[in-house]
Amino acid sequence: MSLYEPKFALAIVADTRDDFYPQREWIVRDELQKIRWLHQNAQMLESPVLRSVEAINEFSKSVKNFGAQAMIILFPIWADPELSVQLQMQCRLPLLLFGNGRPDSSSAVGLLGAGGALDQAGLTHARIFSDTEENRRTIKAFLRAAATAENLRGNRALRFGGRSLGIMTAEPNELELIKRFGVTTNIVDQNEIITQARLIPRNIVEHHMNWIIQKTEIVFDEIFTADTLEKQVRAYIAAKLLSESYHADLIGIKCQRELSDGYVVQCLTHLLLNGTEDADGKKNPLVCACESDTNGALTMRILHLLSNGQPAALMDVRTLDSKTGKLILANCGAIPEDMMREPDAPVLSGCGMRRHIFGKGGGGGFSGTLRRGEVTMARLCIRNQKYWMAVSKGVSADVPDEDRDMIPRTFPSAMVNSSFDDSFLREFGSNHLHIVFGDYTEEVRQLCSLLEIECRVW
Repeated sequence: MSLYEPKFALAIVADTRDDFYPQREWIVRDELQKIRWLHQNAQMLESPVLRSVEAINEFSKSVKNFGAQAMIILFPIWADPELSVQLQMQCRLPLLLFGNGRPDSSSAVGLLGAGGALDQAGLTHARIFSDTEENRRTIKAFLRAAATAENLRGNRALRFGGRSLGIMTAEPNELELIKRFGVTTNIVDQNEIITQARLIPRNIVEHHMNWIIQKTEIVFDEIFTADTLEKQVRAYIAAKLLSESYHADLIGIKCQRELSDGYVVQCLTHLLLNGTEDADGKKNPLVCACESDTNGALTMRILHLLSNGQPAALMDVRTLDSKTGKLILANCGAIPEDMMREPDAPVLSGCGMRRHIFGKGGGGGFSGTLRRGEVTMARLCIRNQKYWMAVSKGVSADVPDEDRDMIPRTFPSAMVNSSFDDSFLREFGSNHLHIVFGDYTEEVRQLCSLLEIECRVW
């Protein structure tokens, strides 16, 4: 099973009256033919038609053995509300009630009866009353959100170093991380990267250096030299190995100032860890947030899981034209190189490398702009010790020359046509914003609902 493929149970409930059910069984058969699309991009355990408490008990055992991450209760016709309550009492999964809206089925009657009973029992759920394209999109988003919530449980966040440049919004609320997301944190001194980097065998370093030099344009000078690139390669391999040894699912690195001044800037590490390929071939992205931003890394991890494993980026909000929604983003650290080139273009072709504008240790930064396409922008913020989510969709476009000229060439940048207005600047709780390609706003909203987190959608 893929980490990104939802796994859910479909419970089909119906009338318990043996003398009446046969008269309406044809509607049940008819409706079951219409829900084959639920099998797409998901693993589904489908029940027989459940019409008794005994059948509910038996199916609930199967649901637990299956390892379902969510449950949909289907109402092809009227069903006794108690059946839904029994299912949820035994399975305790994110729950969606699904009806058909046809007037001859009494589906809505059964769904409302079950929904009210679940409310009385204090069992949360969502409701969909008809099978439309828009509702199918909502159901798929619900399943992906439920899978993401489950896949976050037990994740380990690794922080190399503490607070960077006084950015307090990067600091997690560790109790809320555990309570809401099931994520624990571990702090390691950033100097462990230096210690590990110096132990990497030269042949491995040369293998990675040769790959980078062959794949991208590099402009060396008297400060950014082959020696400082070697340090960056060593730092990348070290961070990768350390993340594996600590079993990290998401990491943050405090680059400035200890590493940027005392060893080398960490842009190559961010670019490659967050990407899908390095000198050893294809790989899964490992979320890596610069400036040791754990809240940012968790947001990126969420976007990564919701988007079927795509890379996600951390960028700074540079400017916003609140009248037009024109949003300029950039960051001194690197973003995944995959996001700066077309999907079928050669790896590392979307960026170039040249001397960074800061860091006494030297090293190169990456030029490049986010490619065109629909994007989701999100950020977990903290207000009064509680997490809340900001989310919106937009369209990435070419960065105008007049805006690009105001940004250092070693800062990856983006221009997004957004729905943000003045209220975004007044309410947003960070300088960092995170991006993934595609529209996943509904998935983010539903995830927040499942985790009982406030979600502000622009």
